[in-house]
Amino acid sequence: MRTPKEIVEYLKYKIKQLGLGQEETLKKAGLSTTIFAMSLKRNLYMRLESIIAISNVLNIPVGEILGYSDNEIPEDIQQMISMLLTLPKDDRRMIAMNIENYFSIRNGKIH
Repeated sequence: MRTPKEIVEYLKYKIKQLGLGQEETLKKAGLSTTIFAMSLKRNLYMRLESIIAISNVLNIPVGEILGYSDNEIPEDIQQMISMLLTLPKDDRRMIAMNIENYFSIRNGKIH
């Protein structure tokens, strides 16, 4: 799996490769234009819903963004993605905050 920095670098590369602008792409995905900078500054993964939104705009699989081929994504992660896509946006935000808190505590980066 790619690190947060590698994911951002990969997305910037794909955006440029497709001839799109970064700001335009992020706006189409419904995201803040500072999402990449914040991910890098905090050294934290973007929320899965953000990665899914970008993947939809760029028309590339989430697994590719994360650094997996489709058959390399563990089954439990694939199942979680499928379940998350069925939830209302507010519920996904709550789950994303819990996951971020888990990783912050696990990595000793309480913010």
